[in-house]
Amino acid sequence: MAAYAAVISVSIGGAAAQVSAPQAGEAAVAGIVRLPALTPVEFEFAGALNSKTSKIDDMFPIRLTAPIVIDGVIAVPAGTTGEGQVVHAAKAGGAGKAGELIVTVRYLEHRGVRIPLRRFRMGGLGIGTDRRDGALGVSMVIPFSGFLMRGGEKTIEAGARANAIIATDIEIPTAPEAAPAGETQS
Repeated sequence: MAAYAAVISVSIGGAAAQVSAPQAGEAAVAGIVRLPALTPVEFEFAGALNSKTSKIDDMFPIRLTAPIVIDGVIAVPAGTTGEGQVVHAAKAGGAGKAGELIVTVRYLEHRGVRIPLRRFRMGGLGIGTDRRDGALGVSMVIPFSGFLMRGGEKTIEAGARANAIIATDIEIPTAPEAAPAGETQS
């Protein structure tokens, strides 16, 4: 069976353009890359968070530190941004009460598509090994030893690294200039 390419002429505002339709046998999803659920992602906090200044439901920026590579092609480049959210925050108190800060990551955004994230973990602690979805608590229990002792505020510094996974299968548009992983464009 012969493959035929169709050319469609489109006129937009008086200017004509030609668009080639996919040939028979080509994937119907040309121009789309599928990111499978459970794909690991590595990111960093783009700004500092503190138990004294953060408030519940505050959104904060995150940034992808390593590209997401699918079939040897960079599907989502390093530097892609997204957001996390403060789940709980409490200032430090007297008598040694430590500050509390619980945060989670929500999504990365690439080419107008939100890529949902889950299984958030700080540092390089084995992506995908934590079976608990949800948030990370940054807190510490300080033993009571006097009324003048103060537990201190909890902070996540800008640039702190963390891991998550993609929450669900999702499709995003590809770029014609997408380079294979390990290659740079000139």
